[in-house]
Amino acid sequence: MAAGVLFTLLLVMTVFRQDLLDFIGTGIITYTVNNYRETADNVSNKIVRGDIDSAMKSLKEEPWQALLPGDRGWVYITAINRKLADVLYRQGLYEKLFELSKVWHKHNDRDLAARAYLYESIRHLPGREEEGRAALKREFDKFPTHRIIARFNSYAQMSSGEITTRTMPSYRQVVKKIIDGWELELRWRAEHTTLVQNLIEHYDDNRWSEIWKSLKEIWKFYFVWKENKELYEKKQIREFSIQPDADGINTIVMSVDPVITTTLRIDPPSHSMLTISGIKLRINDQPMELTEGMFEYANMYERDGYIWQTGMNKPRFYLKVAGLLGNIAQTKVPIELEFKAFLFDEMGNTRLLTRNIIDEIVNSAE
Repeated sequence: MAAGVLFTLLLVMTVFRQDLLDFIGTGIITYTVNNYRETADNVSNKIVRGDIDSAMKSLKEEPWQALLPGDRGWVYITAINRKLADVLYRQGLYEKLFELSKVWHKHNDRDLAARAYLYESIRHLPGREEEGRAALKREFDKFPTHRIIARFNSYAQMSSGEITTRTMPSYRQVVKKIIDGWELELRWRAEHTTLVQNLIEHYDDNRWSEIWKSLKEIWKFYFVWKENKELYEKKQIREFSIQPDADGINTIVMSVDPVITTTLRIDPPSHSMLTISGIKLRINDQPMELTEGMFEYANMYERDGYIWQTGMNKPRFYLKVAGLLGNIAQTKVPIELEFKAFLFDEMGNTRLLTRNIIDEIVNSAE
């Protein structure tokens, strides 16, 4: 399959310009990433069904073991490790958690979430409690704002009677970072990624008439993309602070071009003790129905109606809105995005962030 696709693309390379090759190349990259996403979804479904042993076995197989930090599929193996570790921890399966996190940490010893779960699992192994507690304290001294490390270190210190919930320094340090540091990015994603994926799938099925049809579609859309290249490559990033009302609802108001706007990207503060839920979207003052397929996550994942952080840097999620904007005949469309943010402390307690609670947190942290 790969050789045939490469041959076909080489023919294109001999005829068309470099910008067209870049145009096609992004489609191939997206196709590869989608394959990793599908494999990750299969493992994730096993975790959701409670088939823990099968999920752990899958992580020992290809393609995961061949991945290295920085590879395009790395974000998915990291999210799966984090999700499975969280399930094992909540179920008290510390020996399996130790097995998982040991391999995870060996594969990427710079992953702070892997360190946190490894040392927390060690703390629960017979005869190794002090070893785990000391390791968590050492990591917390180096990374006091990392949510998972701070949480497990507080558990460890509380188990030894050294601190109480009223004297947790990590809590006071982290809550100062939860209000600011948010980002919203409007993204223009051209449809050529789907066209290239169709081309590869047609080749897999030996449908040559469809292959040439796909090439014509790519060529046709290339001119649309070229004419609007500056718009497609332009990024609009907006920093903001959450400002919840009395009911905890945060509202972001924006105006977008419906022709080229396909995705909203939201970046919460890294390593913050926050989760997100209750996402709603209004376009032209009309509420829109949001489905699971409209969301994508990077260093975040969805569970039990909440969007959680994996603990890694640069968490973000994407809301694909192209299908909601496609038939709107306006040059600018008003959009309102709503969500609720929840603060999770080191003991797993949940607090909806409202205007009054944020005032309380800020004032108490001074």
